[in-house]
Amino acid sequence: MPYDRFLRGIDHFLRRNAEPRTTTLIQQQPATYWPCMLIWWQDKKTRDWKYFVLHPGAALSLSPSAVFLPLAKNNRCGLLAEDDKVMVNGVRALPFRILVDRDQISVGDERLYFSVETPIEPAVFPQQDKKVFCGRCKGELTTGERVVVCSCGTAHHDTDKLPCWKKFARCSNPQCKRPVAGFAWQPAQGS
Repeated sequence: MPYDRFLRGIDHFLRRNAEPRTTTLIQQQPATYWPCMLIWWQDKKTRDWKYFVLHPGAALSLSPSAVFLPLAKNNRCGLLAEDDKVMVNGVRALPFRILVDRDQISVGDERLYFSVETPIEPAVFPQQDKKVFCGRCKGELTTGERVVVCSCGTAHHDTDKLPCWKKFARCSNPQCKRPVAGFAWQPAQGS
């Protein structure tokens, strides 16, 4: 298959997958949410790791020879590579590769990491068809309250009166390892 036809196929695939999804735990009406992914990169001056948010359906060019193709389904991201200098975990990424959490991407001397962990941000709780309860205090969440929904899907109060999200160091879901501040994983400093 000619390369330009392959690129048109990827473009068509991205357009099909660029539809927003609604949460299953919390039905946001009429608003929707976009799952997102992160690309971690290291600042050459400070050596600190910083992240860039990838949004489904919005391709991001890493270089003339590498393009990230975030997909709307299941926090998936493709990497389209044009030359053999693009590596994923030390292996050539030609011509297309689906990334998984914590993959290391190298293009020449640049090193990046892909992560499916979503940044946590407080939001206003939308009206619901059914009752939803806080994962920490088990109290009902009400329309208009400030809440945080962890990347695992567990909702928590985040008000001055009920600081359930910030009450302990981690999410209330026992299977979740997400800290309330920062990320469960990021590249090691100085690496």
